[in-house]
Amino acid sequence: MVEKAIDYFSENGFQASTREIAKHIGVTQPLLYRYFKTKNELIERVFNEVFLTRWKGEWQVELQNRAIPFRERLKSYLIDYCDSILHRQWIRIFLLGALNDQSINRRYISMLQERTFPIILNEFYHSIGVTNTDEANRQLDSEILWSFHSSFFYLGVRKYVYQLPVPEDIESLVDARVNAFLDGAAKEFTDRRLKGGRRMPPEGILDPLAELGFLSGPGVGESKRKAVKKKKA
Repeated sequence: MVEKAIDYFSENGFQASTREIAKHIGVTQPLLYRYFKTKNELIERVFNEVFLTRWKGEWQVELQNRAIPFRERLKSYLIDYCDSILHRQWIRIFLLGALNDQSINRRYISMLQERTFPIILNEFYHSIGVTNTDEANRQLDSEILWSFHSSFFYLGVRKYVYQLPVPEDIESLVDARVNAFLDGAAKEFTDRRLKGGRRMPPEGILDPLAELGFLSGPGVGESKRKAVKKKKA
């Protein structure tokens, strides 16, 4: 019953009456009410099945695992995130919900804004040595991150709404987009802050760009390490 309701909502949105929904599902309206006392109860069940069951709590944990370079953590998260959301029912219900019942969209977006985006920003700041996280800068950074993150959702819009082809190799696409985003955002975030104050790397990180993966291999940051040792001596 729930699966048929999901299928119906993904094609028609949430404006239909319970009579129409029951007809599509193949049950009588009284039987539908036996399982769901109101239409909102059914919509809540659909939200849980389509969105909550595909949300993984381990994303927050893995994004904060600093034993792995941030660049690799972000790629891993986005590959898994795309695997969770790039489905016809997910994309269409999310979009149709925005037109008919915005509570679904707001709840899901709140999850991203409260659970995921702050972690990504904080880990990115740490990886590039940004310590100036005043409200004005952070707000702008959040908008930049949101635009980047939503580009993966837009793949689903292209495929399941516009009926346009999208790349099949999502992993390669994530790899390229993350590299482009981090390389550009690192420069923009730090340059903007340098105009208003000096940027210092976090304690214990002498080569924040190496941490991000911009530079790698023997000798990276060696001059800095020697300078620190000389100063201590």
